[in-house]
Amino acid sequence: MSQANMIQASDIACRIEEWQNRTLADLIGYIVAKHHTYLREALPAVENLLLPASNDTALMSTFRRFRREMEEHMKKEEAILFPMIEKLERARETGSAPPKLPFGSIGHPIAVMEEEHERARKELAEIRAVTGDYTRVPSGAGTQTSALDKLKALDADLEIHSRLEDEVLFPRAIGLERA
Repeated sequence: MSQANMIQASDIACRIEEWQNRTLADLIGYIVAKHHTYLREALPAVENLLLPASNDTALMSTFRRFRREMEEHMKKEEAILFPMIEKLERARETGSAPPKLPFGSIGHPIAVMEEEHERARKELAEIRAVTGDYTRVPSGAGTQTSALDKLKALDADLEIHSRLEDEVLFPRAIGLERA
């Protein structure tokens, strides 16, 4: 593991640890405000930088699929899953009966979100392969350094984002349901 990767892994571990004892509502607010907002800005910006390289069909089709799936993924989280997790947490805090979930267990939509996280990781791995681990962008793509920097930043942000959900939010939400 390179020194840069070790530093990133350490940073992610610290972020995960700091969220273990905060409320799930706070974590959801953070994810939406920081990571979802970032993705909503970064995804179209990166695509615009890559548009001049649209003759590279592998890169463009993978990125467009990734963008479309991430935008849908965030909508599902914000409209369905996150509000249900917040209701579940409020019920536990107040001693109320847990809400009736339209999908049975909170684990069902969480499993779908985890599968989507894994698919996003695979699509980013394809993008890393096409760009030589963000060292080369196909000719014609916007400002090469800018496109590479934005792709790399998007990848790093998504790693933190998905690990916060997969390693903190989702297990704790499932634990609340089982309590």
